[in-house]
Amino acid sequence: MRERAAARCAAHRRWLLLGVIAAGCAGTVPERPAAAPSAAFTAWQETAIGRAIAPVVAEHPGQSGFALVAGGEQAFDVRRGLALLAERSIDAQYYIWEADTTGRLLAHDLLAAAGRGVRVRVLVDDIHTRGVDFDIAALDAHPNIEIRVFNPFSNREARNLNLVTELTRLNHRMHNKVWLVDGAVALVGGRNIGDDYFGIDTAANFRDLDMVAMGPVVPEVGASFDRYWNSRWALPIDAVADDMPTPAQAAQLQAELTAWAGALTGFPYRDIRDAAGAAAVFTPQLGQLHWGRAQVIVDDPEKMAGSWQGGVAGALAPVVEAARRDVLMEAAYFIATDAGTAMLGKLTQRGVRVRVLTNSLATNDLVPAHAGYTRYREALVRAGVELHEFRPDAAGPRQGWSAGAGASRASLHTKAIVVDGERSFIGSFNLTPRSVELNTEIGIVVDSPALAAAITAFLDSGVDATNAWRLGLRGSGRGSELVWTGTDQGQPVVHDTEPDVGAWRRFTAWLVAILPVEKPL
Repeated sequence: MRERAAARCAAHRRWLLLGVIAAGCAGTVPERPAAAPSAAFTAWQETAIGRAIAPVVAEHPGQSGFALVAGGEQAFDVRRGLALLAERSIDAQYYIWEADTTGRLLAHDLLAAAGRGVRVRVLVDDIHTRGVDFDIAALDAHPNIEIRVFNPFSNREARNLNLVTELTRLNHRMHNKVWLVDGAVALVGGRNIGDDYFGIDTAANFRDLDMVAMGPVVPEVGASFDRYWNSRWALPIDAVADDMPTPAQAAQLQAELTAWAGALTGFPYRDIRDAAGAAAVFTPQLGQLHWGRAQVIVDDPEKMAGSWQGGVAGALAPVVEAARRDVLMEAAYFIATDAGTAMLGKLTQRGVRVRVLTNSLATNDLVPAHAGYTRYREALVRAGVELHEFRPDAAGPRQGWSAGAGASRASLHTKAIVVDGERSFIGSFNLTPRSVELNTEIGIVVDSPALAAAITAFLDSGVDATNAWRLGLRGSGRGSELVWTGTDQGQPVVHDTEPDVGAWRRFTAWLVAILPVEKPL
């Protein structure tokens, strides 16, 4: 993950630099022949998954059922299990799909599903597809698989130059995460596809949270996918790739992927290879569902053109502002802005408890995002916000990681909110200007005290003193300074500088923080 994190941070620095020197550059999505529209499968009761869940859905009219997916192993198994159970359709929409072990295994599962006659649609943002067009096109060559890239680079070989010439367009990215099977079950949350999202990376892994959904909310997820899939911003891979495989090359690459998956040894999680094994993963969740009325909140794809009012941010703001008792937030990236700091301050002034867990400088894989957050940190603490920062040695997340990842550094990737122990949000939305104005996002708001209690338990574990530092102020008035408190081997510890990082990383964060940019963060 260190290499991938470094690449992501380098990409983020490019956004910042280009935001300063080329903010006026414009661009439109490359002109290509229009792709044939299609729609999500809706006759879910006709499938094995649908028949299994129909009785429990019928017992809760008007409500949807949800099960939390917290640990990396569970998150991988659920995706894999659903793919193996699929009979009619799989729709996958992701910001990042890594070509590592878990990424290739899930790609293999999609290929195997297509071989059974399942229609597979994959929509991936183009920001992380450098160098893999040929492999993507090889999968797309299967008659039952179609892969589209969202907001593609028009110059595949000179992407950095393309960023300069078309920054206004390319600075907008699709950040949505959806896994939808047979129109019956949807998985929505914070995870991308990659080893570090599923707890098997030996260097660093994310604490994250998804939820399985079934019931009336699932067609809403399908409709959201269709809006993106059929939009002018989603282009077939064969319309943008410079180098396309021949039919023989595509068949060979597909065969190699199948052979690789079949011969793979040493994978740390259970070996699910058939529908029976998949059912063993999925069926127990039917008895663990939390039921409530739910709404999918999603940005319009035309946010790519700069139309960002409303959407996820517009739907979430009144939910938080209406809080009467408490607001609990866990956000990988948290840049409050002046308006957000004022809003949270108003909540605390009227007696609402506000608690936030976000990444520390030691765990944040994007130093520029941390730099943006630091501008508001002290003001938030002064306003009475309970502010916590995740620790790289956090003990809690490791329980859901593989044994080989036990010594890896922890990082935070969750995006979840609970209000008054009644309403909850889980999705892809970070509490940053980029999520508000530039990226497209999706999430689900659920009215369910039972689900809220389950998410609250997860959020509470994150702020435990063994998992996070609590920020406070030493002294009073203008002379006060931030301090970080936690525990080390059961003993209280106080730090007066950002813990677990060196001077160079602190300097880098400080330098970015003084740059006159915020929207790209």
